[in-house]
Amino acid sequence: MQCRPFIVSRMVSLGLGFDCASKQELEFIKAANANIENDVIFSQPIKSSRDLTAILNLGVKYVTLDCAKKLQKIASFGVPNLKMVQGWFFTLIFYQNQKMEKEA
Repeated sequence: MQCRPFIVSRMVSLGLGFDCASKQELEFIKAANANIENDVIFSQPIKSSRDLTAILNLGVKYVTLDCAKKLQKIASFGVPNLKMVQGWFFTLIFYQNQKMEKEA
Protein backbone atom coordinates (compact mmCIF):
# COMPACT_ATOMS: atom_id res chain seq x y z
CA MET A 1 0.00 0.00 0.00
CA GLN A 2 1.91 2.99 -1.23
CA CYS A 3 -0.25 5.93 -0.30
CA ARG A 4 -0.81 8.29 2.56
CA PRO A 5 -3.09 7.33 5.47
CA PHE A 6 -5.60 10.12 4.72
CA ILE A 7 -6.10 8.68 1.22
CA VAL A 8 -6.76 5.21 2.63
CA SER A 9 -9.17 6.70 5.18
CA ARG A 10 -11.03 8.44 2.37
CA MET A 11 -11.18 5.21 0.38
CA VAL A 12 -12.60 3.42 3.43
CA SER A 13 -15.23 6.15 3.87
CA LEU A 14 -16.26 5.67 0.23
CA GLY A 15 -16.75 1.93 0.82
CA LEU A 16 -13.95 0.86 -1.50
CA GLY A 17 -12.18 -2.47 -1.17
CA PHE A 18 -8.49 -3.30 -1.03
CA ASP A 19 -6.15 -5.81 -2.64
CA CYS A 20 -3.30 -6.50 -0.21
CA ALA A 21 -0.12 -8.52 -0.60
CA SER A 22 1.47 -8.32 2.86
CA LYS A 23 0.65 -8.33 6.54
CA GLN A 24 1.97 -4.77 6.75
CA GLU A 25 -0.51 -3.60 4.10
CA LEU A 26 -3.33 -5.30 6.00
CA GLU A 27 -2.31 -3.63 9.24
CA PHE A 28 -2.07 -0.28 7.43
CA ILE A 29 -5.62 -0.43 6.10
CA LYS A 30 -6.96 -1.92 9.33
CA ALA A 31 -5.60 1.16 11.13
CA ALA A 32 -7.79 3.20 8.76
CA ASN A 33 -10.84 1.21 9.98
CA ALA A 34 -11.26 -0.84 6.81
CA ASN A 35 -13.59 -3.82 7.12
CA ILE A 36 -10.98 -6.57 6.77
CA GLU A 37 -13.55 -9.37 6.55
CA ASN A 38 -15.59 -7.92 3.70
CA ASP A 39 -13.48 -5.38 1.85
CA VAL A 40 -10.05 -7.01 1.54
CA ILE A 41 -8.62 -9.69 -0.69
CA PHE A 42 -5.15 -11.06 0.05
CA SER A 43 -3.44 -11.72 -3.28
CA GLN A 44 0.17 -12.52 -2.46
CA PRO A 45 1.12 -15.40 -4.79
CA ILE A 46 3.68 -16.81 -2.35
CA LYS A 47 2.02 -17.51 0.98
CA SER A 48 4.12 -18.90 3.79
CA SER A 49 2.48 -20.64 6.72
CA ARG A 50 3.43 -17.60 8.82
CA ASP A 51 1.70 -15.27 6.31
CA LEU A 52 -1.44 -17.40 6.30
CA THR A 53 -1.60 -17.51 10.08
CA ALA A 54 -1.16 -13.74 10.28
CA ILE A 55 -3.79 -12.88 7.68
CA LEU A 56 -6.33 -15.29 9.14
CA ASN A 57 -5.74 -13.80 12.60
CA LEU A 58 -6.34 -10.33 11.14
CA GLY A 59 -9.72 -11.53 9.84
CA VAL A 60 -9.09 -11.85 6.10
CA LYS A 61 -11.79 -13.91 4.39
CA TYR A 62 -10.73 -13.68 0.72
CA VAL A 63 -7.50 -15.21 -0.60
CA THR A 64 -6.41 -15.79 -4.19
CA LEU A 65 -4.88 -19.08 -5.27
CA ASP A 66 -3.04 -20.11 -8.39
CA CYS A 67 -2.74 -23.86 -7.89
CA ALA A 68 -4.32 -26.83 -6.12
CA LYS A 69 -1.29 -27.24 -3.85
CA LYS A 70 -2.03 -23.89 -2.22
CA LEU A 71 -5.64 -24.94 -1.77
CA GLN A 72 -4.41 -27.97 0.18
CA LYS A 73 -2.05 -25.79 2.22
CA ILE A 74 -4.82 -23.38 3.19
CA ALA A 75 -7.25 -26.22 3.88
CA SER A 76 -4.70 -27.70 6.30
CA PHE A 77 -5.27 -24.68 8.55
CA GLY A 78 -8.72 -26.04 9.37
CA VAL A 79 -10.64 -22.98 8.22
CA PRO A 80 -14.32 -23.99 8.24
CA ASN A 81 -16.46 -23.90 5.12
CA LEU A 82 -14.21 -22.94 2.28
CA LYS A 83 -16.09 -21.86 -0.79
CA MET A 84 -14.14 -21.76 -4.01
CA VAL A 85 -15.13 -19.40 -6.78
CA GLN A 86 -13.51 -20.15 -10.10
CA GLY A 87 -12.51 -17.39 -12.49
CA TRP A 88 -9.31 -16.06 -14.02
CA PHE A 89 -7.70 -17.24 -10.81
CA PHE A 90 -9.04 -19.20 -7.91
CA THR A 91 -10.52 -17.22 -5.06
CA LEU A 92 -11.23 -18.84 -1.76
CA ILE A 93 -13.85 -17.27 0.38
CA PHE A 94 -13.46 -17.98 4.05
CA TYR A 95 -16.64 -17.50 5.97
CA GLN A 96 -18.01 -18.58 9.27
CA ASN A 97 -20.51 -21.39 9.29
CA GLN A 98 -23.81 -19.91 10.45
CA LYS A 99 -24.66 -23.14 12.23
CA MET A 100 -21.37 -23.06 14.15
CA GLU A 101 -22.02 -19.46 15.19
CA LYS A 102 -25.49 -20.37 16.45
CA GLU A 103 -24.11 -23.29 18.44
CA ALA A 104 -21.35 -21.20 20.06
